[in-house]
Amino acid sequence: MDSAVLQNPSDPEATYRAKARREMSTSGFRIIARVRNGVETIPSILRRRYHIDHMPVRGLIRMKQWFGFKIAALNFRKLSRYLDSLDSCAQMAAIE
Repeated sequence: MDSAVLQNPSDPEATYRAKARREMSTSGFRIIARVRNGVETIPSILRRRYHIDHMPVRGLIRMKQWFGFKIAALNFRKLSRYLDSLDSCAQMAAIE
C-alpha cells in the first residue's frame, strides 16, 4: 500500500506542514524569501571572500579599521561591477 494513504489525516504535524507549504507558495512569501536571501549573502561573502573571522590584528580600534577596509573593498567591488554593467548596456544600445 502507498504510505500516503496510511497517514492519519488528523495528525497536527501534517496539518501544520500542509499549511506552511501553502503559505510558502504565495507570491508574498517568495518576495520575502528573495529579500532574506539577499540579506544573508553579505555575511556569507564577508566570511568566505574577505575572511572576517580571521583578521591578523588585535585591539578594538584596529579591528574596526580592518573590518571597515573589508566593507569598503566589498562596496568598491560592487560599484565596479555596476559601472561595468552600465558600460555593456550602453554599448549594446549604441549598436542597435
